[in-house]
Amino acid sequence: MSLTVRIAEYNESVEVMEYFLSFLQVTETTGGFLTDIVLNELKRLGVPLENCRGQGYDNGSNMKGKHSGVQGHSAKAKVTATELAEELEVELKFPGADEVRPRKKRKLFGYEGDDECLISPEQNFKINFFNSLVDVALSSVQDRFTQLAAHSATFGFLYNIQDLCNVSDDELLQLCKDLQNLLTHNDSTDIDAVELYEELKTLCHIMPKGLSALDVLNVMKKRGLVEIFPQVVVALRILLTLPVTVASGGEKLFQAQTN
Repeated sequence: MSLTVRIAEYNESVEVMEYFLSFLQVTETTGGFLTDIVLNELKRLGVPLENCRGQGYDNGSNMKGKHSGVQGHSAKAKVTATELAEELEVELKFPGADEVRPRKKRKLFGYEGDDECLISPEQNFKINFFNSLVDVALSSVQDRFTQLAAHSATFGFLYNIQDLCNVSDDELLQLCKDLQNLLTHNDSTDIDAVELYEELKTLCHIMPKGLSALDVLNVMKKRGLVEIFPQVVVALRILLTLPVTVASGGEKLFQAQTN
């Protein structure tokens, strides 16, 4: 397993950078085991956990789905299974649709066992591979959309600061409070909701339209506004270090925020 950190780095301009830290040898893939390995490695490297926000994983094979409810998505199983078989170089010699199911022999004695129900190679491929593959894929996609929806609900308003002038005061304040709650751990919090609200109310009037979150940070740096809007700076730097496709902003691991 490889360990990488993403930071919002301040040089002449603000850049989002990723740095490879190390390869980690793992003998188990349970959440607890992987967490212990990563935390110990961060400690060994001297990366303060209190300065880390968010976590992301690229290993899709650890996202397991339950093998159910996939029959409705398999109306075109034969065509798709054939394409998959070609992609994976699996045997393509499937019997035709007119294959006759073997008849069961009548049992003459009570001690005789039932005949096993034979299935064709195509059916076996669909049941043991294709349906399982579709189920895992659907579960993974659903998880991604759920995570993106959660990310948008808490960080989404920071992507278009210029449009916040059209948001009501009560709504904007609530968005800031929700973000503060997400970025609070025990007695430590990264931002103050009221101060962030006040800074955004001012900043939305002076930022040009059409800027990304990274562009806003760079404009603030060039204009010497970083010290004037510290809450916005912190919020945007955290936003830029989160891996959006697998964002989990409430847990303080992996992505680092530099000072």
